[in-house]
Amino acid sequence: MQARTERTRLELYPVRQQKGVDTLIISDMLMGAVNQEFDTVVLVSGDSDLADPFRTVKSLGCQTVLVVPTETGLAPELKRIADETIRIPYNELRRILYRRQKRKR
Repeated sequence: MQARTERTRLELYPVRQQKGVDTLIISDMLMGAVNQEFDTVVLVSGDSDLADPFRTVKSLGCQTVLVVPTETGLAPELKRIADETIRIPYNELRRILYRRQKRKR
């Protein structure tokens, strides 16, 4: 029984890492909006966990753009909040993001 508990904890670890990423996204969005560092927030996610902070940055005066791969889900609440929603194939989105990352180096 003890070994099974260990295995369950290990299987859940990546979920906690993802929540950490969500926390960083939320923090960056909110701090940037509050400090007026940008006027448009582009969120690449369809995750409903990000709806409340996305709504908050909109209420702080930011334009909100949602970019979601066509192969993934899109939370209806996020779509309602967004000023603009862009659906793009995952491979195309990946190509765009990696191209920009390579130029940055």
